Amino acid sequence: MRYRYYTVDAFTDRAFEGAQIAVLPDARGLNDTLMRKIAREFNLSETVFVFPALNPQNAKRLRIFTPFGELPFAGHPTLAAAHVLSTIGDIAGDHPGVVENGDSMSFVFEETVGTLRVTVSWIEGQRRFVEFGRESTYSIDRFTPPDHELAQIFSLNASDLGAPGFHPMVVATEHPYLIVPVRSFAAVRRAKFDYKAWSESSAPASLSHEALLFSTETEFDSSGYHCRLLGPNIGVNEDPPIGSSIPSFAGYLCELQGPEHRFDAERGAGEFRRSLLRVRVEKRGSNAVAVRMGGTAIMICDGHLHL
Repeated sequence: MRYRYYTVDAFTDRAFEGAQIAVLPDARGLNDTLMRKIAREFNLSETVFVFPALNPQNAKRLRIFTPFGELPFAGHPTLAAAHVLSTIGDIAGDHPGVVENGDSMSFVFEETVGTLRVTVSWIEGQRRFVEFGRESTYSIDRFTPPDHELAQIFSLNASDLGAPGFHPMVVATEHPYLIVPVRSFAAVRRAKFDYKAWSESSAPASLSHEALLFSTETEFDSSGYHCRLLGPNIGVNEDPPIGSSIPSFAGYLCELQGPEHRFDAERGAGEFRRSLLRVRVEKRGSNAVAVRMGGTAIMICDGHLHL
């Protein structure tokens, strides 16, 4: 069997920036074992496998794998799949479940976490801007390690931590994230995870094995936050995509800074590939947020897997 694949640089408008995502637009016939092996073969941050939707009113069903296992949701693969499928014509205005409206079309993806409403817009008749949204409930834990422990965990000084109006907090949607405000862009970039300090602190007791460090000081003037994920399962020289952490970050912002937010979140710098996520957040009830993320993508290559 031959399976067509594409690789995409997601949440960027420049080749060789953003996150590298592999997309198989027709994964029918692949089982869980093969999908895990293919994701390990590509060895990219995520590989997305596209299947016919279970509900005929929806466009497609996505399953997302890292080299280590399946994810219920991730932003970069969702964007990459929408970009590829709309580019090659596997999602078009005359397809069931697709609604055209001028220079845009909308449809629904099924993911393990649930359904997502996706809108694809044409910019200057060519480049596609993809936006997708979902509503998440969140829970919070205000118990976090003290600043001196956090500083040791991330190889920073205690004076590097904190920002006006913010403090560390654990926020969970599908997964818990230890969210840590940092005073400067430079400190976020300088941070390195120290596994020994982590294991000796109270952090593992929170069951949060990923930390989102952020600063309101950014590389680009248009950005609201510079973000970076670190943790015991993230390599020292990695700067992984942040899309899956955005619902938790949205809950964090709503708890501390009010019920509505619009911002660009940047990730990566220097030798790390930059991504830019456009985010809109609205609080719904006491512990729910509606989040929409958007961005552009670049198709890099295509080919076939021979299985």
